[in-house]
Amino acid sequence: MSSPAPGGAAAVLALPLEAARAQLEAAGYEVEVRETRSPGRGVPQGARRVVRQQHAGGRVWLVVTS
Repeated sequence: MSSPAPGGAAAVLALPLEAARAQLEAAGYEVEVRETRSPGRGVPQGARRVVRQQHAGGRVWLVVTS
């Protein structure tokens, strides 16, 4: 398991989305996902990875990109 991020939720930056979601949900957090794409990139390819996370209370927001 990853080390805690400030605020208590495990730090899941750079993890694949499914691994990050599973880890946080197993710890009892409600997970919401937002997607972003780097400027100039075409159709996303490959595994979506966590590039940013925020949390408040029992909820964690993950921003992912391919």
